[in-house]
Amino acid sequence: ASFIRKRPVFCSGASLSYDRDLYMEIAPDLSKVKSPSGDDVFLMIGAVRKRVPIAYIMEKESIVKTGSAGNPVSFLQQRVRWGSKTRFTAYPPIIYLALVVWLTNLFLFFLFIKVIIDLQFVSLFIAALGIKLFADFCLLIPATRFFERRSLLKIFLPASLFYYIY
Repeated sequence: ASFIRKRPVFCSGASLSYDRDLYMEIAPDLSKVKSPSGDDVFLMIGAVRKRVPIAYIMEKESIVKTGSAGNPVSFLQQRVRWGSKTRFTAYPPIIYLALVVWLTNLFLFFLFIKVIIDLQFVSLFIAALGIKLFADFCLLIPATRFFERRSLLKIFLPASLFYYIY
């Protein structure tokens, strides 16, 4: 969705393609970032800042499959590594999106606590949660259609509860 709006906020090095000249132009800036992860995202940000046209290829032939973390410890280490790059990101669209998601989840968390204390907030909590789930669902529909995994939408609600903890 962010690529369509010409404000990309994420890319994966596994499926990233770029011109060597672009890399050579941005490489000096990349070497200044002291992050253990994220060179792909920082390259994308550099390209955006230099106003290099960026596109998302929505073709099945462009899908790159990578292996999973393998075990819970590797999974957690991967998430910590990925999360560690956020403090090096001074790119407004990423910061804005992260703040909106974080504040929405924080609001829902405190609203849930409020419901436990005072049941008069149940309607507000259900409405706020419904809006968030609707937005999430709308983002997942085109993705599940593209990857031919629409059946996963059947577990959207229960998965949403577990994802919130994650």
